[in-house]
Amino acid sequence: MRITTNPTTDAPGKPRFKYVGNIHGDEALSRQLLVYLIEYLLTQYGRDVRVTELVNRTDIYIMASMNPDGFERAVEGDCTGSKGRENAKHYDLDKSFPDRDESFSKTSEDLPEVTAVMKWILEKKFVLSGSLHGGSVMATYPFDDGSSYATSGLTADVALFRHLAQTYTENHPIMGMDNPGCPDDPDKSLGDGGMQDYSYFRGNCFEVTFELSCCKYPPASQLFTEWTNNKEALLAYIHQAHIGVRGFIMTRTGIGLPDATISVSGTDHNITTGMFGDYYRLLLPGRYDVTASSPGYLSNTVKNVPVN
Repeated sequence: MRITTNPTTDAPGKPRFKYVGNIHGDEALSRQLLVYLIEYLLTQYGRDVRVTELVNRTDIYIMASMNPDGFERAVEGDCTGSKGRENAKHYDLDKSFPDRDESFSKTSEDLPEVTAVMKWILEKKFVLSGSLHGGSVMATYPFDDGSSYATSGLTADVALFRHLAQTYTENHPIMGMDNPGCPDDPDKSLGDGGMQDYSYFRGNCFEVTFELSCCKYPPASQLFTEWTNNKEALLAYIHQAHIGVRGFIMTRTGIGLPDATISVSGTDHNITTGMFGDYYRLLLPGRYDVTASSPGYLSNTVKNVPVN
């Protein structure tokens, strides 16, 4: 589902945001919460000032279920997720994304969902994303693949990722607690790949993973409570697509340059411009030197750019 002022056309000047839910079929809460979010955004547009501004300024994509085959096998009320985690070919979708240093070696027949989402990520150049899961109540961000990057605990944007994660947790009445009391989940283990890591390294996109509930597939009677717990956090997180610096990279004749590189002082993680030459680089408050470069053109640096 795409929600913006004119969803049938692409317009310059709007950062693209996505939520992806039900990646593990047995973690079904995110599927219904995203359906509720779609309904809320559509029914409140033009009535609620905050929602109207959010939809007017953001190109929002919502994939309520990435793993419908797994969901078909899942059982309502099964909090531990005994059935339906994997896709129809018995692959864990989230852990099937290639990591930073490897190519995608699996076939589209085995992993059509991952193949399609990888293509989607690369084509759309999302600015910010939330990956929604269940089985605990917490937020995580790159890296979770057991690599040296993960064990060092360091990324160029670790402070920014921490801010993005805290935006959600501080607006969630349970996730902000030190110990929400969820039992250990045997399925939460380190492995290869992960969609949030792929989004960051390959897709121009900052992505945080949110675990929404101790119970992976709560009964329908609990859905209203879970929506109440998550509504403010879901909305506040979308707003973060607008922090940092943005602009257009254009030729002297006014033509936008797609795929130009945007570099920022203090980090070696670059992003690239979209189809109109537009860019959106999430940053925390401060002052930065911002450089634009593209093959065949002289690079240009604007120094001491303020971010409030």
